[in-house]
Amino acid sequence: MFIILLIFITSCRQEQDFIKKNELVEKTTITYKKLDEVIGLQNTVEKIKSNLKSSNFQNKGIEDFDLDEDNVLVVDMTNNNRSISIVINNNNTAQSNYFVMNLNVVQYNGTEKYFISKYIPSDGKPFYSFNEFIGVIEYYDLDGNLLSTSSAMNREEYMNLIAGCLLLQFYGCECTGGYELFAVNNMCANGGGGGNGNTGYGNNGYGNGTTNNGGGGDGGYGEGNTIPGYPNIPTEDMMKQKKYTGFLNQLSSQQLQFLTDYPEYNNNVFNYLNSKNFHPNSFNLMTVVINHLIANTDNYGVHIFWSEIQPMFSFVDQFLKDNPDTQNKEQIFARIKALDILLKQNPDALLDIQCQELPKWKELADHPIPQSVKNRIATINNQAGFFDNASLQSIYTGGGPSLNMDIFPVKITSMPNKPNGQKYTPAEFFDFFRKNFNDKFIDNNLSSFTPVINSTYGINDTQLWNSSNPLGALIHIHIPILGPTYNDGTVITSGFGSQAWIFTTVDIPWDNQHPVSGNRLFGYFPDNNGGMTIYIRGVDRFTFNFLNYSSTWISESIGFDNADSLWESFQTKMFNFVKDNHGTSEIVPKTVYRPSWIKIRNYMKGKESLNSLGCH
Repeated sequence: MFIILLIFITSCRQEQDFIKKNELVEKTTITYKKLDEVIGLQNTVEKIKSNLKSSNFQNKGIEDFDLDEDNVLVVDMTNNNRSISIVINNNNTAQSNYFVMNLNVVQYNGTEKYFISKYIPSDGKPFYSFNEFIGVIEYYDLDGNLLSTSSAMNREEYMNLIAGCLLLQFYGCECTGGYELFAVNNMCANGGGGGNGNTGYGNNGYGNGTTNNGGGGDGGYGEGNTIPGYPNIPTEDMMKQKKYTGFLNQLSSQQLQFLTDYPEYNNNVFNYLNSKNFHPNSFNLMTVVINHLIANTDNYGVHIFWSEIQPMFSFVDQFLKDNPDTQNKEQIFARIKALDILLKQNPDALLDIQCQELPKWKELADHPIPQSVKNRIATINNQAGFFDNASLQSIYTGGGPSLNMDIFPVKITSMPNKPNGQKYTPAEFFDFFRKNFNDKFIDNNLSSFTPVINSTYGINDTQLWNSSNPLGALIHIHIPILGPTYNDGTVITSGFGSQAWIFTTVDIPWDNQHPVSGNRLFGYFPDNNGGMTIYIRGVDRFTFNFLNYSSTWISESIGFDNADSLWESFQTKMFNFVKDNHGTSEIVPKTVYRPSWIKIRNYMKGKESLNSLGCH
């Protein structure tokens, strides 16, 4: 259990020597190591352990203890500063009051400071992360002297402690369950102090700005909430002012001037960071956003609406974390916009395919829907309510940016036997395949295909599907592989012939929109030796487009991979069925044409041009 506080609490003078005011300590790396792997710490810890065994600690609850030397938490910060925390295991099983203790070593500016933190929960019950903790924290030096106490009464991911003149701010680290030092603010330096000013009042030196209006007592409360050269901070909340100032301290003079010149963007940045509780992880993103706004500003003002880029924040934030080598990060929003425009103009723009291959797939994509099938949908539509319209889902109406084209074949060289021991002919076997597709030739853990039975609309397509001509039959598809985000779906048999049938996805009242839009053909062709190649071939795209084209790529790639698993299960089950019934076959490798995610990623990183995408 690691409950980490990276602070050293002693007198105001000592603290100011230890941590300079307004210094931002940025996390660089967090690692767990064994004690003997931390250079220079072994001897120090041995001396500390001797101190802890002294009589001064006998009444502190750690008279019988050991250190967890196999799990030493090391936090390396900027300027070679480091904080090390080791759990003190309390071996006194008879201890009546539950608490947790840590040994903390802070290496700062070439010096080392040590302290013990003792966490005492109010309810006396175990806790496993600081955001569960409500109680008192006691801080001791290595001689057992109590340095200070503080109360942790909030369950937020931030914690603020007052240590003499300093306000110390911490944020929760989910990876450790503990807290890391984020910012230090010297409250004494900015308060009023002395005199009988008429706008200040004593409050132990709290100051919320750099103005020094009046004062008295222990120090005045400054009225101003701005700093010279800084934009206005749009809040009267002192804690939020301090947190936002911590962000502003990281900005260049150009960035600060921009926020000053455009207060509406300053307000937007503040509101976004406030919504993230000023977590440092959100700072980098806002810095990129500000640079993007600056790059799109001229003498006539900014040419970007905040609402235009805000939906991209989550995608961009994650992309930059995953791709730290991205070049000219401020251009990433412009790259996304350019790519979105391209995709709207040319939906095939991202396909990684030879250009001469495209016409071979166009016939399936443009499959003409027979009038009888359209009439079937119209009949259901007439029965449905105003908000439950039924319609065909063309590939050209799908919202997803990426076109998918795939084919999954199995070559049967020796036909399997029928139950009577005779060999199937290719035509007989294809008919058997259609009527038994769900039960024998697909993994139902991935999807199941059943004729629609719906009493509300007077539909039972079981007989139609199993007839010699299933044109117009509706098939319900249960799709657990896509998870709860997606609906199940319905398809209609929009084409049928002796060697193929085609499913077209539909928007239908009982299933709503199918997750993909397009056509899928199930067919075969015989060979000259009495065998056949049976295959499933599709041209489709995802129906839904989440937020914007670009941020949908990752979710689409996962969805396409899941669909591949389904059609690969057809290949496996077909191969096994043929083998189990005294035939022979081989699985032909699938052919898939989709966007090249590597090319897209390199474009987003600024390493490829937009022209590098598409067919070649």
